[in-house]
Amino acid sequence: MSEGNELTGPPPQWFQTQRLAERLVALADEKDILSALLEAVQEVVQASLVHFWELPPGGNELILRVKLEASAPGLPLGQSVPLNDPYAVVARAARTGQGEVYRYATQAPEGRAGYPLALRSILAVPLKADGDVLGVIVLGDEDPERFSEGDLAQAQVLARLAASALRRARSHTKLQERARELELLQRAIPRLAEDLELRGVAERLARISVEDIGARLAWVGRAEPDGQVSVIASWPPDHPYPRQISVRWDETPEGQGPTGRAIRKMTIQLTEDVESDPRFSPWKKAALTYDFSCSAAIPLLSHGHAFGVLNLYSERPGFFSPYRLDLLQALAHQAAVLLENAQLYESTKKNLAQLETLRNIDLAIISSLDPDLTIRVVLDEVTGQLKADAAGVLLADPQSLTLRLAGARGFRSPREGAKKGVFVAQSAVARKVLRERRVVRLGREELLENMSLGFRKFCEVEGFVEIYFAPLVSKHKPLGMLGIFYRRKPREGVPTGFLEALAAQVAIALENGQLMEDLRRRNLDLRAAYDATLEGWARTLELRDLETQNHAQRVTDLAVRLGLRMGIQGDALTYLRWGALLHDIGKLGVPDSILLKPGKLNEKEWEEMRKHPQYAYELLSEIEFLKPALDIPYCHHERWDGTGYPRGLKGEEIPLSARIFAVVDAWDAMRSDRPYRKALPVEEAMEEIRKGAGTQFDPKVVEAFLQLLEEEA
Repeated sequence: MSEGNELTGPPPQWFQTQRLAERLVALADEKDILSALLEAVQEVVQASLVHFWELPPGGNELILRVKLEASAPGLPLGQSVPLNDPYAVVARAARTGQGEVYRYATQAPEGRAGYPLALRSILAVPLKADGDVLGVIVLGDEDPERFSEGDLAQAQVLARLAASALRRARSHTKLQERARELELLQRAIPRLAEDLELRGVAERLARISVEDIGARLAWVGRAEPDGQVSVIASWPPDHPYPRQISVRWDETPEGQGPTGRAIRKMTIQLTEDVESDPRFSPWKKAALTYDFSCSAAIPLLSHGHAFGVLNLYSERPGFFSPYRLDLLQALAHQAAVLLENAQLYESTKKNLAQLETLRNIDLAIISSLDPDLTIRVVLDEVTGQLKADAAGVLLADPQSLTLRLAGARGFRSPREGAKKGVFVAQSAVARKVLRERRVVRLGREELLENMSLGFRKFCEVEGFVEIYFAPLVSKHKPLGMLGIFYRRKPREGVPTGFLEALAAQVAIALENGQLMEDLRRRNLDLRAAYDATLEGWARTLELRDLETQNHAQRVTDLAVRLGLRMGIQGDALTYLRWGALLHDIGKLGVPDSILLKPGKLNEKEWEEMRKHPQYAYELLSEIEFLKPALDIPYCHHERWDGTGYPRGLKGEEIPLSARIFAVVDAWDAMRSDRPYRKALPVEEAMEEIRKGAGTQFDPKVVEAFLQLLEEEA
């Protein structure tokens, strides 16, 4: 056969198309399909740039999802172009469903799409399947005549293959989503039942709606008897929207929105467009602030009535598809039963919590005997258990026949509350509470009709609409009143028996507190006597030892300041003070011939002198209240390097108070005039202290001491 008669094989593009078709059959992921498409187009057409712009179902803009580029043109993934842009080639291809080639592209104002002018030739091909445009492929090149009609035809063939594969992948994805949603429903119901708490069940329902179903925000509301819809739980829990809105379910204007209608009509209320739906107007501004475009209110139905509502919001138009709403309604039906059961459980738990509250107050009374602490515990428990907005304890003054505010929670102006509390004490209500010794309730009518003008104004400023007063009585003696204040009428009222029990405990605490105060005052007097005695001993020791005047008081004051700086507090600080005052008490056992010797001591005399810490131990250990103060008299001659006496303790084996005193005592000795030398200057004494760090003294104590000196200077 001659050369002219030989059969010509298919063009190379045919093989590329075949390879792409075979490859697409094996792919189910959209991103993999698009990557394969762009690689195939790049191989066939050889463009500098290949982009895929996705058009989401029902969307009004194209989004750059995948790209292959020889050089970066400045368009990031996620870039969007409005579908109605009259200039953008990519938008035109999506609108018309037709591919086009643009040569000498500067003549077409493609710059609106964000492409640089360096791209002089552009080819745009839509991906269509079953009449729907799924996206657009855009090819670009710097050669103004780069793309031909043949390139367009090849790109269209590849685009049709990819569009079919994308449609198949999306159908497969939808089937998987539905399977996952059914699986989600099967998993969610047991998860809801894991928690018996009302708030816990509601929070799980909201969380499942967001994390598993895909809503942007979900909150669960309860239909209250007064027409309000109270938020039980929301997810995300810190989202501000549920706290910014006010919703009702009665016939008021606030009850005409989707939440109110869902509860009254017991049917799902769908808002497909938040911005245009007039029934959503009262909440539109807040919703648009968080980019919500649609919402659904799903009633929580149980035993033939709506317990409450599940509200969901999304920023994606069309998010609440019929299938998704069916899934949410099935979930809500199951949740409603669990929520009502949780409410019954909550009621039982509340009764147990009241018993626990009484026990907590009992423990506070037993453990502290501090009436102020007990009052604080009571007020915390009252405001928590009874959901009160404010509470106060008013104590009777038998001299002035008035009440004073001894403790308060929740008042906007506690001082003003105290003034009005005194006014209440002189009123008929206070006399009724204290004389009849029973709980008195003041509702809105009683506040307006039976109370003084001053107290009414106080209630108006505070916003109180309901008040309860309970008498504080101990041993048949009226001590005052416990007041509970509400700015909103309590939904279930206040259990007066529980309130009376709380008041009785406060009265017991006050009575015990008075006894404790008497004991405390006597203890302070005794402590003052101890201090005076020890200071007298210290002065006596100074006179015998011919010590510098006020040496003991100086080193004691400085040791206390340094001890505070190093974290010593409470009784430990008291014992440090006592130990410092008595640091040389062991010298009582040293003979005067040695103690008062004017010259240097010989070795035998020094051996006797070094026994004075041991003498201190033997003397003070026999006195019970001074045993904790032994550390300084016994150990202040120990050294950090272990060469001190009497026991040769080393490092942190030496008690902290003794380490502190060793530095302070050395400082005072260097800074005091002695018969054999003048006092050292401040800087020289500080340098000597620094030199002793790590050998004679604890380095940390030295550091703290020098800082203290610098600050006090």
